[in-house]
Amino acid sequence: MIFQQRQGCISALFIVLAMSISSLANALESEPPSEQELQRTQLIEWLSGDFSNFYPLTRDPEELGNFPPVLQRGKVHTLANGETVLVVKQSMLNQPDQAYRRHLYRFVAMPRQERLVQITYPLNDDSVPDSVEDLARLPGCEIHWQAHEDAFEGYRSPERCYFRNSEGQRIHMESTLRATANSLVISDAVVDSEGEIFEDIGPGATFQAERIRFLNLTGAFLPPGANSDADDAWIDMTLNGRLHDHGQRMNLKTRADERTLPFQLSITRDDEDSERIHLRIYSVGQERAMTHVEITRENGTWEYHNDSLRISIQH
Repeated sequence: MIFQQRQGCISALFIVLAMSISSLANALESEPPSEQELQRTQLIEWLSGDFSNFYPLTRDPEELGNFPPVLQRGKVHTLANGETVLVVKQSMLNQPDQAYRRHLYRFVAMPRQERLVQITYPLNDDSVPDSVEDLARLPGCEIHWQAHEDAFEGYRSPERCYFRNSEGQRIHMESTLRATANSLVISDAVVDSEGEIFEDIGPGATFQAERIRFLNLTGAFLPPGANSDADDAWIDMTLNGRLHDHGQRMNLKTRADERTLPFQLSITRDDEDSERIHLRIYSVGQERAMTHVEITRENGTWEYHNDSLRISIQH
C-alpha cells in the first residue's frame, strides 16, 4: 500500500515536471525578439534590394564624380543553420548581370555594446554557400553599426583594417557609413600607419547610392501626317537600353526595324510618393525637356499619351 502511494506520488511529480518544462518551452518560443534582433532585421532589410549612384551623380556631379554609375544588389539569404545573411553584388549599371564584386555579410549582435557588427566574406562567384565555415572573412575589417531614430551609422576602424601594397607598406582603410530606408552613403579614406593620407592614392571618396527601380515600357509612335484614330497607323516602339527611375535619358526606337526615333525619355522617381514618377520627353540633341509631367500609377501602370506618343510603364 505504501509502495503504491509512493509510486503514485512519483508519477504525479513527473507529470508536474513535464508540464513545467512544456510551459517553459512554450514561453521561450513565444518570447518576443530583443531590440537588437529587431534592429538587425531592419538593417538587413534596408541594405537589401537595388541601389545605384546614377541619380546622385547627376544631381551633385562635382561632389560625387569619383565613381562611375554602379549598381549594388543586396539579396537576403538563409544559411543552413537558420541564420539570415545578406549577399551583395556590385556591377556597372549598364551591365547588371556581370558582377565585379561579391560579398556575404553577417550581422552579429553585441548586447553589451548595443551595436551590430558586420562581418564580410568575399565570394569568388555567383554561387551562394549554405555555411560560412569554408569562407575566409576580411580580418579586422568589421563594420560596427549603431542604430538611430531614422538611420544606421557604421564605422570601420583603420587600426585593424589594412593590407600591404607591393612595397610592403600597410594601407589602412577607414570607412564611415550611413544607411536609411532608401539610401546608402559610404565614405572611405586610405591612410598609412600614422594616419596620414597617401599622396599617390588620394584622400578617398564618397559613394552615395539610392534605391533604383528597373521598369518595363511598352509604347507606340505616330508618324507625322498619320491618322491618330487608325490603330494600325501607330508604330510599336521600344528603348535602346534598360529603363530605370534614376533619370537616365534613353533613346526610343521602332520595335520592328529598330529605327531610331527623334525622341528620348527619362524617368525620375518622386522623393515623397513611390506611386508617382516624373516623365521627361526630349527632342534628340536638345538639353531641355520638351515635356515634363508627373504621373501617378493606376492599376499597376503609369500611362501617358500625347499626339504622337503612347507610353505605358510598369515595375
